[in-house]
Amino acid sequence: MAGTRSSTNERLDGPVPADQNVLDALGGAEHCKVFRVEREPGALADYVVRRLTAARAEGTFAADDATIDDLAEQIANRPGQEFLYARLAVHKILNPEDGYPGAPGDGR
Repeated sequence: MAGTRSSTNERLDGPVPADQNVLDALGGAEHCKVFRVEREPGALADYVVRRLTAARAEGTFAADDATIDDLAEQIANRPGQEFLYARLAVHKILNPEDGYPGAPGDGR
């Protein structure tokens, strides 16, 4: 059993690639039983609410319930995004000072 994307060409905020090179490397869909896990915006929203509410309880994030709910809905309802996107979005909300290579002001 393996959990993976279908293609190494899948990108955050990118279109769904036409290829399935990971499945092909595993022997192709005809030799593997493939279970597609569909998006669950409600589960994404719940995840974001739990993470941000926990951070607020720890004193590392200041926001009221309405703001947390709004952020959760914005993240969960972004088309085509999965838990990885939600995890990265929450990390950036809680750690805005964490830059990334190529970010404005990065200096690289």
